[in-house]
Amino acid sequence: MLPGTFPAGQPVEARLEFRLALPGAINDRVAVVGRAVRLGSVIPVLSWIRGDGWQTSPAVATNAEAAATEVADWDVTVTAPAGYTTLASGDETAPGHFSAGAVRDWAATVAPMRLGQATAQAGRTTVVVGVAEGAVGDPQALAARNARALDDLAAHFGAYPYPRLTIGVTAGLPGGIEFPTHIFLGPGVPAVHLVHEVAHQWFYGLAGNDQYRDPWLDEGLATYAESRVDGGLVYQRGRALPAYGRGHLGESMAYWSRVDGGTYYLSVYVGGVQALGAVADHLGGYGPLDCALRRYVHDRAYTVSRPSDLMAAFAAQTGVDPRPIVAPFGVH
Repeated sequence: MLPGTFPAGQPVEARLEFRLALPGAINDRVAVVGRAVRLGSVIPVLSWIRGDGWQTSPAVATNAEAAATEVADWDVTVTAPAGYTTLASGDETAPGHFSAGAVRDWAATVAPMRLGQATAQAGRTTVVVGVAEGAVGDPQALAARNARALDDLAAHFGAYPYPRLTIGVTAGLPGGIEFPTHIFLGPGVPAVHLVHEVAHQWFYGLAGNDQYRDPWLDEGLATYAESRVDGGLVYQRGRALPAYGRGHLGESMAYWSRVDGGTYYLSVYVGGVQALGAVADHLGGYGPLDCALRRYVHDRAYTVSRPSDLMAAFAAQTGVDPRPIVAPFGVH
């Protein structure tokens, strides 16, 4: 407990020491796989969200993110053994020293790695991929694919504002886990996973949300963005949704934690695409929908949003109230 209370606007410096016991090779954001270490969300942060108060959502057993975090400026030094490389959130301003401004979370991959590099946004952003010891993959080809995904997504939803995006590829991970400016990726996963995690740089990284309360707000939008640039919209909109998920898109993780991961994925990820597709049909196409999403990112960057904020951005951009359109999907 902090000793007392503090007036709003007064700077406070709090120091704490902690020790983290690392698990083994588990499919999660904190793991040790051989000599590779994944460190995701390991630095304690104040669990307070402006406008919402204390973050008290319970942990979930479902293989899903369930966090809500304000943006912050990070200054982190990582000390690793000789022969190891660290890729982490932010710019590496000196060996092992990382600085990240206005970033929602902090993550790092530490391992002996093979590195690849590419540029995006006409040279304004550097993309670095590290393939850890024990993982397969061509780091240079992956860096080029990530850079292309970043360019494609920026063309639809606005510029990626950070100068660097890093990706750590480690064994023991069947998909990907998104963090602003740093991504965990499993070896040999389909390109769709890669593009999906890059899409989260806009939908969660920039326009944030409470992933426990409104999981569709980042997963549905990221799946739409991924499908939009990869040509998968017809397929996603044609998929059948489980009965448990139909009409329940806006439910929290308290609802989705009761079912298997496949039901959750189809209901929230794919269901979100289908709800957005219905809005696009009403607007006359995906172009106007992209503009509305671009407006949402612009208006809500560096904040924690609710579905009402998305609806307000859509209405402001298009003059159309999207709430009656998405209500049958369970968004309120």
